[in-house]
Amino acid sequence: MNNAARPDEKRAREAARKADADLLCVMSDERGRRFIWSELGRNGLHRQTYSPNNSEQSFNAGERNAAIKLNLDVMRVSPELYLTMQAEAIADAKREADIAAAQAAEETED
Repeated sequence: MNNAARPDEKRAREAARKADADLLCVMSDERGRRFIWSELGRNGLHRQTYSPNNSEQSFNAGERNAAIKLNLDVMRVSPELYLTMQAEAIADAKREADIAAAQAAEETED
C-alpha cells in the first residue's frame, strides 16, 4: 500500500511543480500580472463578504476564498513579482485618474 501511494505523491508533486511554473510564467509578463490583479479584485480579495442574504454571503465568501488562494500562490511562487504587479496597478490607477481629471476639467471649460 505504501508503494502505491508513492506514485500518487510523485504525480501530485509534479502537478504542483507545473502549476507553480505556469503561474510564474503568467506573473513574468505585464499582461499576466494585470490579469491576475484584475482577478484578485473581481473576486473580492479586499472586499467584505457580509450580506444580509445568506446565499449571497456564501457566494461572496467563496469568491473571496478563491482570490485569497490565488494571492497566496502568487506570494509563494514570486513575492517580488507581486510587488511589481501592485506597483503597476497603482501606476495604472493614477494614470486613469489623471485622464479622468483632465477630461472633467475640459468639460467644465466648455
